[in-house]
Amino acid sequence: MLINDTTNRMGVVQVLEDLTSTQSASSASYPLRTKIRDINLAFDDYFILAINSSGTWQIDDTNQTDYPIAVTNIVSSQQDYSFILDESNNYILDIYRVECKDATGAWQLLTPYDENDEETALSAQATTTGTPTRYSKTSNGIFLDKIPSYNSTGGLKVYFARTPYYFTVAGDDSVSPTRPGIPNAHHRYLALKPAYWYWLPKDATKASLYRDEVARMETSIQDYFSQRVKDEKPRLTVKQESTR
Repeated sequence: MLINDTTNRMGVVQVLEDLTSTQSASSASYPLRTKIRDINLAFDDYFILAINSSGTWQIDDTNQTDYPIAVTNIVSSQQDYSFILDESNNYILDIYRVECKDATGAWQLLTPYDENDEETALSAQATTTGTPTRYSKTSNGIFLDKIPSYNSTGGLKVYFARTPYYFTVAGDDSVSPTRPGIPNAHHRYLALKPAYWYWLPKDATKASLYRDEVARMETSIQDYFSQRVKDEKPRLTVKQESTR
């Protein structure tokens, strides 16, 4: 589905217009630019749902021009590395894999850990130098368990989830990118959630109907991403129940 299709009225914006009875790009009650703002906010909600539900096949907006991988230099004596934005200025939402080069240039997979679970004082943890083997996540960055004792160009690689490729409106009211970079079956969510927000202060009955429909679609989105991996064989697990 296109994001905006004024000719055939087959776009996300047109669905939102129908749901809110504001079938005009220049409608004073709900203009196009406000609709796109709300669609972007719904896009944020969609990605949080998808990220939290994804298995080993991580979600990413297919409109992105690069993969969600950041590479930076390891600097001797620097333990913390900040990751706020990727190279395309998308906000990094979650880090799920970190690799680093050792002093010989060989790549090593680091193990995540919570530094607050360690039995030694945090100040003591920050004095060991060498080749990192673990990392902890704090705020918008990572802390290596060992302070690197060497420099390495491009020696730290981080895999992450990020915000979507947001829609923008040009001066002639054209919207880009032209299509949402998510499965077609989920495009309607980008109209349903703003429609619920639109009616919430105006009509409680309509807002309630859209709230229920949004909830059903959110369940469907979560189910889709939790079951998206088809190339992996399922593993049998033993369910333990208490006899007490």
